[in-house]
Amino acid sequence: MTGHSTGVRGSARLADPTTITVDVTTPRGAFTVTTTADVPLAAPTASAVPLLVPVAMRHGHTLRLDGAVDDTQAAGLDRVQTTLTSWYSHLGRATVDAPVVELPVDRAAGVGCFFSGGVDSFYSTLTRDERITHLIFVVGFDLAPGHPLVDTALTEVRRAAESLNKTLVVVRTDVREMSDRHGMSWGPLYHGAAMAHVAIALSDHVGTVLVPSSFVRGQTPPWGTHPDLDHHWATATSVLEHDAIEVTRPTKIARIAQDPTAMEHLRVCWQNRDGAYNCGRCEKCLRTMLALRAVGGRCRTLPHHIDSDAVGALRLTSGQARAMRRNIDAMTAAGTGTPDLLAAMQRAVDRSDRYWSRMFRAHAWVTARLPF
Repeated sequence: MTGHSTGVRGSARLADPTTITVDVTTPRGAFTVTTTADVPLAAPTASAVPLLVPVAMRHGHTLRLDGAVDDTQAAGLDRVQTTLTSWYSHLGRATVDAPVVELPVDRAAGVGCFFSGGVDSFYSTLTRDERITHLIFVVGFDLAPGHPLVDTALTEVRRAAESLNKTLVVVRTDVREMSDRHGMSWGPLYHGAAMAHVAIALSDHVGTVLVPSSFVRGQTPPWGTHPDLDHHWATATSVLEHDAIEVTRPTKIARIAQDPTAMEHLRVCWQNRDGAYNCGRCEKCLRTMLALRAVGGRCRTLPHHIDSDAVGALRLTSGQARAMRRNIDAMTAAGTGTPDLLAAMQRAVDRSDRYWSRMFRAHAWVTARLPF
């Protein structure tokens, strides 16, 4: 891997046994990314690479590293860039200027799973129970380091990990400053790279880390974590595995609804209105509450009352509308939905049907008139 003397430059080091710092110089200035954990960290240069490659691609520059990468990582980066450039036209290929060393694949026996306390991570943890040894909770991904709910979230995941008999690893990082500074969207692009950074940094403890899937196969958009992407961030000591891509969200909810630990500690909210752990009013809370109601689940951390007016106002994707129809059928059969609630759910479905019907007709009209 060779390149030029300009562009993005990164220098990573262990500031102390539990802290990695990455000094970054880009066309937009110099700054430092810091990641800490409650266990010793490893592989500072290798763990910095996923953070830096998208930045270099964003600006069409060479990435110069003050350290070597192993041959597994070097090969994977070519595939990472091929995938990302096929998805996003604003990204260009970057040349990585760093020595490449040949290392045998030698990964720790531990298996980690990223664990936010949400539906996807609870499902992966419960269904991969015999395999998973560690749960990884990251402060600085969906909850910023100074967010007032950090302590509450940590208390909940610690209790969940203890109940599930898993070792919890808590990581704190400011990597989102990297994506924000360079105009890279967190969900569609950068959060998968940030997960790879954390997984590689923890490679002395977990050689394989599961990434719970956000989507189901066939409905998977370009996204920062993806079955075509995650495993290409591998190094000789670390590999990511995209988990449960074949499983729909209703199926996941039906499974976790049977588990007392999940129903005691579930966290799905990203709006956190009025400082609530789960606000019970946002789109994600409402859809989760309805799905749990449909399968008879009762969750301590979500309100038991569901606001029918808020449900009726939901804007659903076509996939969410299909799930809502199934919930209507299940709640009707079980007698768990009031007439007002069922009517509100049907209004949301009908609105979705009308919207997507218009979109499909418009697409067909435009396509029929294209000159090819």
